[in-house]
Amino acid sequence: MAHNGIVLVVSVSIFRDDEVLIIRENKPTAIDK
Repeated sequence: MAHNGIVLVVSVSIFRDDEVLIIRENKPTAIDK
């Protein structure tokens, strides 16, 4: 159960990092528009 919680936290952290990268990549185009 604790192991599953750790895996969940790690996967969520990776997902959030990917989301931030996508937002950062899209921001310049949004500003240009």
